[in-house]
Amino acid sequence: MSKRLENLICIVTGAASGIGRAIVKEISQEGGVAIGIDIQEKEDPEVEMYSADISDEFSVDKVIAEIYNKYKRIDVLVNNAGIWAEGTVETTSLETWERIFAVNVRGTFLVSRAVIPYMKAQKSGSIINISSNYGLVGGLNCAAYVASKGAIVLLTYSMALDFAPYGIRVNCICPGTIDTPIIQEPMKRMSKEEIERITASRIARHPLGRIGKPEEVAPGVVYLASNRESSFVTGAVLSIDGGYVAR
Repeated sequence: MSKRLENLICIVTGAASGIGRAIVKEISQEGGVAIGIDIQEKEDPEVEMYSADISDEFSVDKVIAEIYNKYKRIDVLVNNAGIWAEGTVETTSLETWERIFAVNVRGTFLVSRAVIPYMKAQKSGSIINISSNYGLVGGLNCAAYVASKGAIVLLTYSMALDFAPYGIRVNCICPGTIDTPIIQEPMKRMSKEEIERITASRIARHPLGRIGKPEEVAPGVVYLASNRESSFVTGAVLSIDGGYVAR
């Protein structure tokens, strides 16, 4: 077995399920020390988990300090936690808009801000922001989500420029439609016919003819986390989307 991330201390937000869960498993398999942060209080025998609300400044600063005090370094941060909601600009409530931005954008900002001083001190680090194909192109009926994911892409570019002099690389992954709880949960309230129609529509938008799996996003994170393989990569946006944005 390869050890591409051997002994690297790697923090992953939104680690309890979906893409985050796949990322922590992949990190562990590659020899990294995977540490999960999630708002869900969920014990996991395969990964060290911390409970925190990434939209809350105090909660973030506290948990990052705890992790650093235990390991004395932080090598990789994966800003994966995110939420989604339907709605156009006309139909989205202000509460929903602000909640989407609080988690998706403010959360990315707060966790990065808490980690960067430690990375600057050690003169190395890799930050990987998880955006979306909808961070690169528009999407129907999800205005707040699209806007938040676009913000993450541009935040990635800015962070890459700001922290390159300190040996910190900052990159972004934009997954397409991935089979995670974000798309699974709404289907529990749908009829069989609705599920079939929506699933067929999602598949048709991806040239590879299917939606993706969380396990297909995780290797991209390992590549961007690796000091050997991506040592000259910063400010990059990696689409793992079955060809979605190429259409």
